[in-house]
Amino acid sequence: MQRQRPRPPRNPVSTEPGEVQLDFVNKLLGDVPITHQTETRALDRADRVSTTQTTMYRPLATAPQLRRLESDRGLLLCGRLPPAWVRLRPWFADRKLQRLAAGTATP
Repeated sequence: MQRQRPRPPRNPVSTEPGEVQLDFVNKLLGDVPITHQTETRALDRADRVSTTQTTMYRPLATAPQLRRLESDRGLLLCGRLPPAWVRLRPWFADRKLQRLAAGTATP
């Protein structure tokens, strides 16, 4: 009997995402609250002011936004912490990081 090789996991941010992949990315990243405050003043002489505050939620990033990221940018996901946009630095472009990766770095 021939063993079947396991399939690699599908990339949730593929070039042609389907509904499942888009839903996965949106749930993984979550939403960010956006608060908007509106102030309304009465036209009479009473100087009445009414303030309304609303909170809307929008996705942190969508799959198309992630695909359009610059090559030196990334989104860091770590446990229960909120996602963070980061600047990437390739290890092979930095001598200190090259030595660290090779195990020859000195403290």
